[in-house]
Parts: sequence; C-alpha cells; structure tokens
Amino acid sequence: MRTKALILCLSVTGCVTIGLGTQIQLRHIADKARAECSAFAKPCVDMVAGQTSACVKARSVCLAAQQCVKSLQSAENATQTLQEARSRGEATPELTLTAVGSEAAARAICKSAGGW
Repeated sequence: MRTKALILCLSVTGCVTIGLGTQIQLRHIADKARAECSAFAKPCVDMVAGQTSACVKARSVCLAAQQCVKSLQSAENATQTLQEARSRGEATPELTLTAVGSEAAARAICKSAGGW
C-alpha cells in the first residue's frame, strides 16, 4: 500500500525533491570517505604488500571508501539524468524513483561501510 501511495505522490505532485542540493550532499559524503582513506593510508608505506596493522586497517578503510564513492557517483549520475529530463519536461516517475533509490542505497552503503 505504501508503494502505491509513493508512486501516486511522485506522479501527481512530484513530492520528492532531488537535485543540486542532493548532489552537493553526496559529494560531501564522498569527500569525507576519501579524506578518511587518506588519513589511514599515511602511516602505511606500501598499501598493497604492507602487512602491518596500519596497512591492513588502511586497506580496509580505503576499500570501504572506494565502494562508498562508487555508489555515490551512481546516485549523482541518476540525479543528473533526472534533472536533465526535468529541464526538457520529460521526467517520469521511473526516473524519480531511480534517482531517489540510488541516493538511498548510496547513503546506506556509505553509512554501513564506514559511517560516512
């Protein structure tokens, strides 16, 4: 029932606002993830072969950051596609749901992977 209400809301009123502000928020999260990776990587001389606890932790944090950033980039792309469709008057509920779903998934991945 909730799904039907959401689709009706999206198609009739466009109640979900997603756009430039969303893209800025997503980039901020990506910047935080990259910064944390960089901070953990500094004490590790060799990220690939290093076996110290600092290198192991750095690899773990950086892999999580990489997954976070990739998902955020996908969400940004979906948001950009939606914005371009809106500007042409061609936005559909499917594009809106894709953008909103991508954003929610990216935020969840980043939160669970590294707390960003």
